Amino acid sequence: MKGLFVKDMCLNFRTGKTILMYLIICFIMGFSMESEFIIGYATMLFGIMAVGTISYDELDNGMPFLMSLPVDRKSYVTEKFIYSFIMAAVGTLFGIVVYIICSLIKGQNVDIIRSLPYVLAIVAVMTLIISGMIVIELKFGAEKSRVAMVVIYGVIAVIMLAFAKIPGGSDLLGKLIDLMESVSPAVVAAVMLLIVVLLDLVLYLLGVKIMKNKEF
Repeated sequence: MKGLFVKDMCLNFRTGKTILMYLIICFIMGFSMESEFIIGYATMLFGIMAVGTISYDELDNGMPFLMSLPVDRKSYVTEKFIYSFIMAAVGTLFGIVVYIICSLIKGQNVDIIRSLPYVLAIVAVMTLIISGMIVIELKFGAEKSRVAMVVIYGVIAVIMLAFAKIPGGSDLLGKLIDLMESVSPAVVAAVMLLIVVLLDLVLYLLGVKIMKNKEF
């Protein structure tokens, strides 16, 4: 598995231009929008970059060659999940640094402790999105996965809009928020963390199953 990590790092950071480009993009976003937004943006940016290594692996029919090496399919999926989460964590730290620098330059107060719940929530949501992207990429491949993600996000958006239009839907959401506010923040955080971990685990197992059933 170590060889897979090295391979993916080389794919993502073949030149310093990639890091420089992301640095410029993040600083531009940090100055043009709310500084805290950059934390989630950087997390997603690095996560997408990690997931994109699957496309490189499939390029020029490279997957059959990769599977001929001493690498089994489960290890391949495991490495993709771990590497993507590590890259997302790096993106989060990178985003925090950019957030602090942009806030200081703009003369805003920097309060990391106050922003910590926001950061943790963003990281949790991003891990789910990244896990979903890995599964979709493994299932449909590089080209079809883009269409599949658009369709899935569109369905989610329609469901959310439909829920908002349902009589009493907004009240139900308000009651849920009130319930969460009445419970200890530590309990809410623990429950949310458990849900995210379980969903990530389900997506990981689904990714392993998809990979084992693929024919090269």
